[in-house]
Amino acid sequence: MKKNVLTHAVIAGIVGVAGVGSIADAVNLNPDGLGQVLIYPYYTSQGGNHTLFTVVNTADVGKAVKVRFLEGRNSREVLDFHLYLSPHDVWTGAVVPNGAGAGVVTRDRSCTVPDIARGGLGFGGGRVVPYGDAFLATFVNNAYVGQFNDLGPQGLDRTREGYIEVIEMGDLDPSGTPHGWALHNSSGEPGNCLALNRAWFSNDTTVPGVSQWSLGADANWGLTAPWGHGELFGNAMIINPARGIVNAYNADAIEGFNHMVLHYPPQDTNPSLADVNNPGNPAVATANVFIAGTAVAATYDAAGATRGKVDAITALYMSPRVINEYFLDDNDGVTFNSEWLINFPTKRFYVDTKPSFRGLGIPAGPYTTLRAPFSREFGAGGSCEVVSVTVYDREELTFRPEGGGFSPPDTGPDPDSLCWEAQVISFNQEQRVIDGEPSNILGATYFKNVNAPDGYEHGWAHVNFLNATTSLRASAEGVVFHGLPVTGFFATNADNGNWADSADGVLSNYSALFRHRTERSVDLLS
Repeated sequence: MKKNVLTHAVIAGIVGVAGVGSIADAVNLNPDGLGQVLIYPYYTSQGGNHTLFTVVNTADVGKAVKVRFLEGRNSREVLDFHLYLSPHDVWTGAVVPNGAGAGVVTRDRSCTVPDIARGGLGFGGGRVVPYGDAFLATFVNNAYVGQFNDLGPQGLDRTREGYIEVIEMGDLDPSGTPHGWALHNSSGEPGNCLALNRAWFSNDTTVPGVSQWSLGADANWGLTAPWGHGELFGNAMIINPARGIVNAYNADAIEGFNHMVLHYPPQDTNPSLADVNNPGNPAVATANVFIAGTAVAATYDAAGATRGKVDAITALYMSPRVINEYFLDDNDGVTFNSEWLINFPTKRFYVDTKPSFRGLGIPAGPYTTLRAPFSREFGAGGSCEVVSVTVYDREELTFRPEGGGFSPPDTGPDPDSLCWEAQVISFNQEQRVIDGEPSNILGATYFKNVNAPDGYEHGWAHVNFLNATTSLRASAEGVVFHGLPVTGFFATNADNGNWADSADGVLSNYSALFRHRTERSVDLLS
């Protein structure tokens, strides 16, 4: 059977085959915004931007979570740390420029390991530095230099744009000592962040709880398996103070991700999205993907590869195209710019076959021997997927740019391709591409441009993923998802030059952000 979109009857058949009994037993993208995993599709410290973000714990118990920053070229990690949230706690941070690179600054008192807010206990090599009246943890290039070289640029400037993952590692047992250490008192100060750090780093056995989590000890001490639904949510704001612009979005929330404690050492880059697991059977992972209001179940195992279960996360994001609007009006002194952020949140697991950084200086094997749904391994020019762009005005007229979409035309064997993990598509910014300038709104260096001709100053568009190999491997139920795993948003800015040119010199920029729309294309193998 071969259809682009499954009918209700076929959907019902798949659900019957899969035996879906409870959404809580499978990983899914939660439209209500709460989950165990949060994916923030973009951070940028380019072009005068800062990115503020929050992690919110709605639960009655504390949480141990991993916070990870990945650069946008190949998703190589530039920083991670442990965050121990008190019940009903909120942690805040900001990605800001730091010399040639970037870093995350926080004044939040919630406990992190290493302890950023208190000067970096547990960090080595000067990774935490003063930043005004706060401290900043510097992003590093360790994961793409030397033995970890992925054939891309090796400078710190590569760290200035990317995206953020937050993964819940476990609940803090309310009756256990670590929960008390993370718990805030009436003045908002945690019980003992120093003890949380000593539990990982110190060898002073005279201190209660010291080294309880260190290598060779019990990393699960004081933790219990998390509730599968997840109780975290997050928001982000991309702020340009000089231009008076704020573009805000909510993080993707993935629930049902984990049913066991995943409390790795702080120096380890695990857990990752590949640690998704089913209750009672961590060797497999089931995705529940909603199509026409029905949950379609798809189960994946490791399939002999080191990261095969990540297919369950990929399935949640699979789409044959992304859809959104754009605004390009330039009249009466008001100028609009529009940019689309395209993020492939699991791409690295399929295309990065070079030794990957693990934080302990030990090279590991390739992420996976599987490449699908992506068609090419990552190299000096990225991992390129051919796409096409179709543009509509507001009155149903349409055009498809010659050659597929991007201007100026791409050269080489891969015209009209998206080659990176997190990149931008701009509209009518061809001159910025030619001049080597970053994009107008997000300050992206990884961006392609689409020129909308006269008469198409505003409308909508879709970017299609054309490669015939862009399909995920069949699940145990025989379900095949087509397209690529994608998330992102459309950001727009309006500059009212009438006010800026007035005698008062009033700054008048207006911004908005809208998440992408996607579709599903699915087959059921007979």
